[in-house]
Amino acid sequence: MAVVDAPELPPLLFNRNGKYTYVCSYENVWDSERHMSVRVKGKTYTVGKIIGGELTGTIEWTEDFLNQYPILETLKTTRVVDKLKSKGKLTRYKLEFSQADDMDENSLFIR
Repeated sequence: MAVVDAPELPPLLFNRNGKYTYVCSYENVWDSERHMSVRVKGKTYTVGKIIGGELTGTIEWTEDFLNQYPILETLKTTRVVDKLKSKGKLTRYKLEFSQADDMDENSLFIR
């Protein structure tokens, strides 16, 4: 059984647009005039989409993103509701990694 650390991904945001939910990577910088972190224009890239278009589900990554993070090819990434951090009307989400469906059972352990 191989042991794999969960990949360190860049910051991600999820944009729901019609029947798809896109996964985007972005970059922030500190704006000293406004005293807050702001997203850099032109540095937001689509890196995948959630299959089925819901806010939760399995993420299908783009080829460019898979080239940057090749470990994601062997992992199935799912966005799920984080029940411990969600309270009232506030819903928090997290990414869960598991072995890909086409691999033998118990051949990979993600920590």
